[in-house]
Order: sequence, then structure tokens, then C-alpha cells
Amino acid sequence: MAIRSGSKTNNVYNPEVDLEHTEYLLIEILIICGYTSYNLDEITIDEAILKIREIFNIDMSTTNLASNDFIAIMSSILTSNYRRYWFNRQTIKGVMANG
Repeated sequence: MAIRSGSKTNNVYNPEVDLEHTEYLLIEILIICGYTSYNLDEITIDEAILKIREIFNIDMSTTNLASNDFIAIMSSILTSNYRRYWFNRQTIKGVMANG
């Protein structure tokens, strides 16, 4: 989601605000995984995805299918959103670097 500033007639893309918003969304997922906001620049996308899958791992020994479905859905939602936000963050940084 691109963040725009200004009035309806003078709408300007603001990459700094967009980056701040995207990093906020990434930090929310990192906090769910047990990290802090300080880990945002230290952790790779692969490490974050593996941590999400580790936390939301389905226990095949249980017979409660509803809880397994919930865990699988949460894992899928968090991993796809994390990938999306990570990609958006890289794109915004590219825009900021290239002007």
C-alpha cells in the first residue's frame, strides 16, 4: 500500500512515510515471533519465515483438527504477509536510493 501525502489535487508519494509504515507492519510480525523491533535490520527473511513456521507448527499427534487448521492458517497468513512487507520494504529502499 503506497502512502501518499497532500491534498486530493496535490497527491505526492512519500517513500519515507511508506517505509515507516511497512517497517511497522514487519515489526508487528517479528514481535509475534518473539523478536524485538531492534531485530528488523539483523534478521533475514529466511530466518523470520523459519521462525514463523517453527512457532506455528502443526502437532500431528493431536486429533483436534480445528486447532491444526487454525495453526496452519496463521502460519500461511504470517509468512505471506511477511514476504509481502519484506518485498515492499526493499522496493521502497530502492526508490529512496534512486530518487
